[in-house]
Amino acid sequence: MTGSTQQLADEISRYCTAHPGARDTLEGIAWWLAIQRRNDTLEELRAAVEILVAQNVLVPYRLNDGTTVYGCRRSDA
Repeated sequence: MTGSTQQLADEISRYCTAHPGARDTLEGIAWWLAIQRRNDTLEELRAAVEILVAQNVLVPYRLNDGTTVYGCRRSDA
């Protein structure tokens, strides 16, 4: 078994732990694995952005609707 196959098996196992009654086709499993990976990636991205804000590399801007956008800090600012 390759490392990537084991990683997929681990991710499926993690999903099954969180959703013990889940049943699906191979295509369905591929879909919820993609969603799980997206969520994991968003958490990693959020942590990276927080680090860059703390380091003054990114600047958060709050929009009128409450959404936060991030901009690169200008070197002349």
